[in-house]
This record gives sequence, structure tokens and C-alpha cells, in this order.
Amino acid sequence: MMSNNKNGEIIELSCRGIVCKSDFGLYEKRENGSLYLLSIYGAPQQTKAMLSAYASYKTITANTGDVFCRSHNPLRFKTYPIGYGKSHGFLHVDELGKKVVAWFTPEEKISRFAAAISKRKIPYELRLLPEIINLLLDNEIIEELGSWGGIDGYLCNWGNDDYICDLICSEILGRKRLAA
Repeated sequence: MMSNNKNGEIIELSCRGIVCKSDFGLYEKRENGSLYLLSIYGAPQQTKAMLSAYASYKTITANTGDVFCRSHNPLRFKTYPIGYGKSHGFLHVDELGKKVVAWFTPEEKISRFAAAISKRKIPYELRLLPEIINLLLDNEIIEELGSWGGIDGYLCNWGNDDYICDLICSEILGRKRLAA
């Protein structure tokens, strides 16, 4: 079972003898789930080696006992020097903002999801978005991702936009029309 470290603690990640600290990550909630967003810190060689190893399908293990395996989603990663011989590494999937929606604060959740759904052919009203999110969760069109470090997110398995439109019309708009 995956842990859910929400109180901002720094965790350690290791891969093939390389150890880095991580302040946040977003992953699939299943055994050996995939990482969709990752922030790590260490020496420049450590951060680059960790991200390169993950990109070449090596597993990463957290000190919480969680194990992460790479999916076939296209990845991007970059390292940045931050001084004193330290480096910040950042990894994300290409679908970030489209298929993977992430936010740091509850206030960002609706705006980030609105930005993602607006890239689809799904009409919506902003005031109905919380109900639409719950409907999509109930019908397993989107799923909650696991995380640590105060970040949250959804994995959106959009599929057929017409089906989603029909679902919204029948379940949400149909209910509102009957109530009126």
C-alpha cells in the first residue's frame, strides 16, 4: 500500500546506490506505480544519475517502502545548480496539464482542472466543475494520484469526449432540470 505523506516532510529516494532527498512527488496509487512529477535534491551527479536511471526504466525506492516504476509515458527532466555543490532535479511527464492535473493548494484545484478540461471538446460551466469532478471520479474517468510534500493531482483517462458530455448532461444537468 502506498503511503501519503502530506505534511511536507522530506523523504529519501534511492536507486542503484544513489540517494537523493525529495520535497514532493506525484504518483499512481498502485503497487509499483509510475511517477508523474518529482522534485529531488543532491549533488549534481546524484540528481542527474537518479533521473537518468528512472528514465531508463530502473525502479526508485522511497524510505517509506514505496517502489516506483517508469511507465511508457514520455518524460522530461532537468537539473539546476543551486549553489554549494548542490543541484535540484525536476522530472515530469509530457501530459502534465492535459492528462495529469496537479496543484499545491486547494484554491488551485478548480483552476488547474478547468485548464485541463478546456483542452478537450467538453463544454462546462465553472460553477458546476466540482460536481463534474465528482462525477468523473465516480465513473473512473479521472483517478486521484498519490503524493507527498503537499501536492495533489488527478490522472485523467479522458477517452471519448462525447461519452463524457452525455454523462454530464444526463447526471448533472438532467438532475438540475428535474429539480426546477
